[in-house]
Amino acid sequence: MTEGENEEIEMHELEEEEPLQKEMSSSQIGPLETPRSPEEEEEEEEEKEEEEEEEEEKQNKKVKEKKEEKEEEEDDEDIEIGREFEFGKNARKAKFGNNYISTTRYTLLFKFHKNGLNLFEWIPILKRIPKIRNMQKLSDLPWLQFPFIVQAFLEQFLRVANIYFLIIILLQLIPGLSPTGRFSTLFPFSIVTIFTMLKEGFEDMKRYFSDLAINKGSKATIWNNGKWEKVQWRKIVVGDIVKCENRERFPCDLIALSSSQENGLLYVETSSLDGETNLKLKTCHEATTCINDENVGEISGNIECEAPNKSLYTFSGNVLIHGEYWWTNNIVAPRVNLKNPLASGKIEKICVKVGDIVNEGDVLAIIKSEDFKVEVKSLYDNVNIHEIVVTEGDEVKERDNLFIMKRRMKEYEEKKLNMSDSQQILRGSSLRNTKWMIGIAIFTGHDTKLMMNQKQTPKKQSKVERMTNKLIYIIFVLLILLSLMCAIGTMITVSLQAPKLWYIKEFQDALYWYDILYQGFAGFWTFLILFNNLVPISLYVSVEMAKFVQGYFMSRDISMYYGKDGEDIACTVRSSSINEELGTVEYIFSDKTGTLTCNKMDFLKFGVNGNVYGTGITEIERSNAKRKGLTIENDRPEGFDEDQDFRFYDGEIMTTNEDGSKSYNYFENANLEDSEKITEFFKLLALCHTVIPEKVDGKVKYTSSSPDEEALVKAARELGLEFINRTTSSMTIKIHGSGKEETYTLLNILEFTSTRKRMSVIVRTPEGKLKLLIKGADNVIYERLAADSQHSEKTLKNLEELAEAGLRTLVCAETDIDEEFYVGWNKKFQEALEITDVKIKEKKLEVINAEIEKDLYLVGITAIEDKLQSGVPNTIAELKKGQIKIWVLTGDKQETAKNIGFACDLLNTDMELIELSNTDPKLLSNELENAFFKYKDQAEDIELGLVVDGKKLLVILEDEKLKYIFLKLGTLCSAVVCCRVSPSQKADVVLLVKKNMETITLAIGDGANDVAMIQSAHVGIGIAGKEGLQAANSSDYSFGQFRFLKPLLLIHGRYNYRRVSKIILYSFYKNIVLYITQMWFVFFNAFTGTSVHDKWTVSAYNVFFTFLPIMALGIWDRDISREKVYMFPQLYARGQQNVYFNFWNFLGWVLNAVWHSAVCFFIPMLCLYFPNIYGGLYAGSNPDMYSLGLAIYTSVLLTVTLKAHLEMSSYSFWQIASSLISLALWWLFIFAYGSFYYIYPNYVFLFEETYNILEQWKNMLTLRFYATVLLTTMIACIRDIIHKAGIRFIIPNLYYAVQDTQFYAIQKKLQDPTLDLHEKDILKSRFKRMKEKLINDYPMKQTKPKFTSYAKKMMKKAGITNTTSSSSHRIEETPSDNKNNEEKHHRGFAFSQTENQKSILDMYY
Repeated sequence: MTEGENEEIEMHELEEEEPLQKEMSSSQIGPLETPRSPEEEEEEEEEKEEEEEEEEEKQNKKVKEKKEEKEEEEDDEDIEIGREFEFGKNARKAKFGNNYISTTRYTLLFKFHKNGLNLFEWIPILKRIPKIRNMQKLSDLPWLQFPFIVQAFLEQFLRVANIYFLIIILLQLIPGLSPTGRFSTLFPFSIVTIFTMLKEGFEDMKRYFSDLAINKGSKATIWNNGKWEKVQWRKIVVGDIVKCENRERFPCDLIALSSSQENGLLYVETSSLDGETNLKLKTCHEATTCINDENVGEISGNIECEAPNKSLYTFSGNVLIHGEYWWTNNIVAPRVNLKNPLASGKIEKICVKVGDIVNEGDVLAIIKSEDFKVEVKSLYDNVNIHEIVVTEGDEVKERDNLFIMKRRMKEYEEKKLNMSDSQQILRGSSLRNTKWMIGIAIFTGHDTKLMMNQKQTPKKQSKVERMTNKLIYIIFVLLILLSLMCAIGTMITVSLQAPKLWYIKEFQDALYWYDILYQGFAGFWTFLILFNNLVPISLYVSVEMAKFVQGYFMSRDISMYYGKDGEDIACTVRSSSINEELGTVEYIFSDKTGTLTCNKMDFLKFGVNGNVYGTGITEIERSNAKRKGLTIENDRPEGFDEDQDFRFYDGEIMTTNEDGSKSYNYFENANLEDSEKITEFFKLLALCHTVIPEKVDGKVKYTSSSPDEEALVKAARELGLEFINRTTSSMTIKIHGSGKEETYTLLNILEFTSTRKRMSVIVRTPEGKLKLLIKGADNVIYERLAADSQHSEKTLKNLEELAEAGLRTLVCAETDIDEEFYVGWNKKFQEALEITDVKIKEKKLEVINAEIEKDLYLVGITAIEDKLQSGVPNTIAELKKGQIKIWVLTGDKQETAKNIGFACDLLNTDMELIELSNTDPKLLSNELENAFFKYKDQAEDIELGLVVDGKKLLVILEDEKLKYIFLKLGTLCSAVVCCRVSPSQKADVVLLVKKNMETITLAIGDGANDVAMIQSAHVGIGIAGKEGLQAANSSDYSFGQFRFLKPLLLIHGRYNYRRVSKIILYSFYKNIVLYITQMWFVFFNAFTGTSVHDKWTVSAYNVFFTFLPIMALGIWDRDISREKVYMFPQLYARGQQNVYFNFWNFLGWVLNAVWHSAVCFFIPMLCLYFPNIYGGLYAGSNPDMYSLGLAIYTSVLLTVTLKAHLEMSSYSFWQIASSLISLALWWLFIFAYGSFYYIYPNYVFLFEETYNILEQWKNMLTLRFYATVLLTTMIACIRDIIHKAGIRFIIPNLYYAVQDTQFYAIQKKLQDPTLDLHEKDILKSRFKRMKEKLINDYPMKQTKPKFTSYAKKMMKKAGITNTTSSSSHRIEETPSDNKNNEEKHHRGFAFSQTENQKSILDMYY
């Protein structure tokens, strides 16, 4: 019986029971239920409604929570197993789409697309309607994606100003409403819109052709129909078996099955992904290394793996291979029982013959004696002896081939093979040093990790642009008020004058109140159209074009080009929309390693048994000695080349002979106390790493993802123990002293992570012992040392001394591993590797790794120098003079960070240095408050510096009160150093300043760990260097060295801020000048709204006649030469103080524009319109309206053009040519326009006004016309000339003084080669005195920190407002956190291996 039938029977039974129940209710014994009143029923209904509403709210809340959880999951980028597919025989199905990619923003046809124009985006009000907002399906619909023209056009109206102009255009189309014609706004708006669309279309077309070249132009080899076949990349589908050859790019994301290299090794270059040119080692799974051209057609299987995600360095999945196929494998000697020592020698007996099927553990041959047996070591049984390479009596040694095996896989032998990042090959990388590789396509097209990580840089809006939007709103409000005022004037005029005017017949008989209101209503829209261009229509285009050209000049600036060390890095502008923001930066947040330093690691010293070896003086030591007034003598021999590739020198360890050979003294000198320990130490350095050796021209070249590791392995080679070979299961080193080679079996690699701060390897020595070798941060290693480890205290002191010298330290240790313990541990380790959930796997591995990384014995310490980049101290000093505060955020230890700060002039001896010493929130709060109230009244008199480490910073950022006290204290300091901070803490510090202060922040870094910080700041700068290109690709601007910040900010930033400010203010000014003349004319035309200007001259005003001068100002104008800017970086503070662009500046320009418009209207009016009364130039005849309009319009053009030149501080050919071209265009236009009727006398509605000025334009040929125009221009601009000259005397400052002072004579003399040294010294002294005198005579106003209203509120709660009296605050002695200091007695090492290389194990093993 179905559910439906059951329901019908139940309903029928209920209907039958109802009458019985009614009868029974009448005969029941006991009190009857009293009938309810209507009021009770209403209350009950209301209660039900309330309950229903509550339930609905609960449901909505649940839906919202689910949505938020979903978004959080997406943000966390959790990896889930979300894809399963077949591969191999008959498996070419495009289940997950093909490999086609498209990076274009627009489409050529109408189509439905997931990324189309979503209604929520275009109609934001829909989000406010609960029933629509909670419709989950609505947001998942495939919205219509429009073709290019429609979509690009619609996107123009994301700007409020464009919506405003569209409304004006529609109003103009209403007959009888527009005084300026129907198309006068449409014409310039169309030009501006078309220009913007063409620019966007051009950029999109470049992307389209780039996609086309990849999709159709690139070809890959896939297995199809029993053969290898070349196909276009776009035709590859998930599950295809792909073959790539050497130097070929991978077409999609692949799982590597096999390669031409031994044991399935292959090398991959990933420069397109992370910018790193070093090769990465990938390894195929042992069970698939046999796949080749002969048997590839026989394999098939299933793959289950994670869903497409953005994680470049992780992968989880399983491959299930089934079907029957053959594969071969070489059995190499000695593959012997691991319990016996490795053997080599004469083959005494071969125990098998060709064709035998053997299983794991079967003996194949006996070498020397029955104690040494060659056994089958493989994952599967049923191995077939295919060929016997040797015969009895042959002498064999390690790595000789004995047998070639064939294995037959059968259906019942299916086994899941765990795949990890070691087998993951990503699109965007290429195959190197490997003849071929075969893989399976797992992600294609937009599902590839490269494409998922590609996103448009978020569009940033500058402070100037935000202010501009506010000014547009102000102008719009003024426009409405002006239109209302004129509409009121219309109503007054109609009510008083209309009945008296005989030619207005409709009002002759009667004039009603609604007639007056209607005239006022219609008049409002007429005046709105008449004055519509008070909002400048070309503003955005002018600014965008200027910024684009500014960006071009910045990218071509030779002073920001880095071409040393084989690099070719120019300044790259990725976001020219914030060019002006570079001129207003107040806070710089900088990484240290690779940003302030070179990220070129030099092995300088090492320590063994508490003794330090190595010589040389670091820059930090020199800086420390200079600070203390001491001198340090170099302990290296004279003539030592400090620029050589390997800078370590210590005669006790190594000397170079006259013939160039090296003597390794610690090998030969038996009396050297630490000889054996030093050898052990260098063996550890040669084995504990993930470096890849390559043979280039007969020499071994190392490539590594970490400069530290490469430096350490290189040091081991230079000092006698060379790492020469690596396979998946072994590492070989060569001892130079004896020439002996030793091979260590590589069993496990425990990867480095930023949390672990260590890496270790487990190896079997040639003697058969199991050892764990480890290196890492000292605080991490010391926690794991055995109780009887020697020299630990003495080594701690060595670490302290090396840290004070600014060296990057690392601790090395080892321990022996029990065989039985290892077997059990390795089983758990391998099981953990097979877990597909990445997070669970990481947690389990963390616990398992900790079980074996203990009871360590100290071997030694390393000390590496990372030199400062050239020009860093000078750059920081100059930026600080410009009132820019610099915060260094680094992962290094506190002493190293402090010493680097002193070396680069960030910190100095005259600075009052505040170092926080507590991690307890209460003690830390007291410490911060005491420091703040102690220095808040002295901040202007003394220079402050603040040093804080990551532990304390974590406490500060988690406490609402503490972080605002910290922020307030930080603003008092000219430099802040945050050490031991994580990437997320870097971003948090930047956001703390950005969100709570009305200031502009800039972040600069070079590594992937700096990306969050770079993207959090207003301006992000990436340094393209040895850490890759991730920071550069995520930034707004990038270049090669930190020192290029100086020209970027002081030159380009300052120039561009001033230029963009002038463009915006001038754009408002020139439109107000023209359109306010229309307002003056309103008083002479009885408020009818008649335009004094021809409609087409009005339309061409912004796009032709006034466009070029302001562009010339915005691109080429320089108020101070580059040399003077470098001499007086103090002038940069004018940008921080918004001197060039603020409301009062804007108001001054507006009032000046009103003055100019009045002059440009009334002077021609007085000279031309009232000739009989005032003896005008047209005495005896009154000019008509259009003749007057031409005179006014020409006066406006000359006035605004001259005003542009008055605002220019320098003149070049292009600046003068732009003005001459603009004025020439006006005369050519008006002569052609006025002659149109004679050329084409037929009526054309677009040009009907040409018939009204057939004769009027000829007035422009008269001398009287030009006399009037020149007089008007002179009267209008004389005020500007007097103002600009007078303000230099009334309000003198450094800016004007620098502009007026001439240094060129002295500079020219200094370049004279005939001058002797004494004369040059006199001139230099004079030059210095002139410069100091200017700075002292005209001190720059200090930029005061400005906090947001929310920050002020929180600070008030914390009791740290400036109004609080310091005397009222009780300053307590803050005890240091002794417990914490004990825990943190030794400092850790900022291990520089990048986190984005995440899994060393997965990548290399």
